[in-house]
Amino acid sequence: MDDFLTYLCLHAPNAHYFIFGLLLLTGVNIPISEDLLLIAGGVLVAMCVPGNEALMIGWLWAGCVLSAYEAYWLGRWLGPRVYTLPIICHYVTPHRVLKLNASY
Repeated sequence: MDDFLTYLCLHAPNAHYFIFGLLLLTGVNIPISEDLLLIAGGVLVAMCVPGNEALMIGWLWAGCVLSAYEAYWLGRWLGPRVYTLPIICHYVTPHRVLKLNASY
């Protein structure tokens, strides 16, 4: 465990790029917890690189905002055409969408 923490602290100065990329993946619905990424970024800055608070906050904020824009524009661009895309049409059926809408 100590080796893992040492490895994380060695690479912590560049962690904001990695966490930003993971936040962008959450925008296209890759199942990664945004909350966990934000907490991990805060912990890395607090423990390993105390001088990079503003840099990490900026990258985390930008990642959260851009991931929300990704999800919005993906839905706006595809819309109902999602039922006809060959890769997605087997998973997103009109019946499943109606079932999801009934939940909310």
